[in-house]
Amino acid sequence: MKTKLNIFCLLIFAVIIVDILMATDLMFSGMVSGYKSAKHIQETNTESVDGYRVVSLIPNEITWRNAITITDSATNKSYKAWPTQINLPIEDSSGTAGSILSVIIGIAIMVAGIITLVSFIRFVLNINRNNIFTRKNTKYLKRIGWCMVIIGLLATIKYCNDVYAATQTFSLTGYTIGYSDAVYTGTILFGLFSLVMAESFSIGLKMKEEQELTI
Repeated sequence: MKTKLNIFCLLIFAVIIVDILMATDLMFSGMVSGYKSAKHIQETNTESVDGYRVVSLIPNEITWRNAITITDSATNKSYKAWPTQINLPIEDSSGTAGSILSVIIGIAIMVAGIITLVSFIRFVLNINRNNIFTRKNTKYLKRIGWCMVIIGLLATIKYCNDVYAATQTFSLTGYTIGYSDAVYTGTILFGLFSLVMAESFSIGLKMKEEQELTI
């Protein structure tokens, strides 16, 4: 019984780590990109892209009119394609502010992620010690839930802001810039599910205490 539980817990632990890494990946990759571009400018004395943002594209129609031509480097054959993602350079006017915002949000997500992982590990250890319906477990689940919701909301705010900024400076004929990939629904739903579990544990704890008082 506990073996299966531990396997599921390890899988959840892995999912949480991947989710946090995905939420912070593009933020810190932007910082790395900025550092590399600055180094490139210093070494070669040429202009370079300071940073970039990834935005989703939605084709208004799947026709040859809005298709782009790509060439297979292995066969040299040309194909028609409809891109769904594109990297756009960040404008100089918003680069500094965007970088500062990315760093602040990235640090906040990392802090919330560490709190989530520590709380989850303590929760699993309590379960393995047969301490299930306890106030500590309820507290850990609530902490996990709120941290995951915060991570999802912060990442969503950051990427929605990036998408909005992209719509102000970029347009591609036959395509619409979409917000769907900018919303971290999975992370937010996971957090809400943890909060529901916390409330269930809280109700179970109250029922247990009432039964003990009755006896």
